[in-house]
Amino acid sequence: MDVTFPLCNRRVASAVLVWSVLVILPLTAVTGQDPVRIALRPTINTDAEVVSLGDLAQLDGGQPARRNAMSRLDIAVGDAGVSTAISRDEALARLLIAGFKPREFQLTGSHEVRVQPGKLAFDNESIVQAISRHVSQGLNFGESDVLVELISRPQVPADLPDIDPARLTLEPLDHADSLIGRKSVTLGVFDGSQLVSRLRVATRTSVFREVLVTSRPIEKNEVLNDENTHVERRLFDRPDHGQWSSTAVRGGVATRRLQAQQTIRAVDIAAAGSADPVLVRPRDLVTVVAVQGSLRITMSGMEVLRSGKAGDVIPLRNPRSKKIVFGRVIDSARIELEL
Repeated sequence: MDVTFPLCNRRVASAVLVWSVLVILPLTAVTGQDPVRIALRPTINTDAEVVSLGDLAQLDGGQPARRNAMSRLDIAVGDAGVSTAISRDEALARLLIAGFKPREFQLTGSHEVRVQPGKLAFDNESIVQAISRHVSQGLNFGESDVLVELISRPQVPADLPDIDPARLTLEPLDHADSLIGRKSVTLGVFDGSQLVSRLRVATRTSVFREVLVTSRPIEKNEVLNDENTHVERRLFDRPDHGQWSSTAVRGGVATRRLQAQQTIRAVDIAAAGSADPVLVRPRDLVTVVAVQGSLRITMSGMEVLRSGKAGDVIPLRNPRSKKIVFGRVIDSARIELEL
């Protein structure tokens, strides 16, 4: 249900609902669900006639779908450009009218949010563009390869000087690589080349890139080619996106078994035909063979502790006894125990 409060009657509605909720709260305090935490801000700056609860408060915790629904709730604040105030009781009444139960949220923060005419000439689109441009230039991506989502609305800095908004520009102050993922981004407000203020906003930034993906399971030491790999455009939201490989690795060999539809990393491949390829790597499980005269003993599931090429003597750990032994690398799955 989508309801807004006209300025003339919202206080009456909130008063009735606030008194009624006092009876409900003790009955709904015990719950196994994590409530959405809503912390009201003391002031916000906006030129909009209607602001959402997400503009008035910082929302955390709870189920994402419920938190997003609460954030989008509209609350009327009067005429654009006119200062007004929204009380905590009015925010509570809005949540109850929308059908949310008291156990589903915790309302804290300021007892009254002062809504003042906006002074900052940057809307959400300009903020997204500034971050997208910064990431694309810093990491050598096209702007269409960068996806920026705003999680919170930035607040007007208290120290912002009285400058014509048309002269102001935004530029993130953090390194581009550190913005990938869900982050709190600091943006500088510039008047020409002069930094006049800062603002912070929570964002989720991801990057698209073309990567090599397995078309089917690939066995260890199998050559990568057009038959078992293909190129896909995938979205990454981690700063270590550079580890993913590209089409240049085709012709190399897999250093371990790869699952179907798995993105291939640089560490998953080795150059084909190298004189001394690495056959085993740490945490590989191999079979150890011990031969003494006519006696031959094998033990599977031994854990490799150090990378090794053919002929190298490496340490291995018995997963049951935790005892460490040494063996000579024969191939990618077999080690000969040193007696």
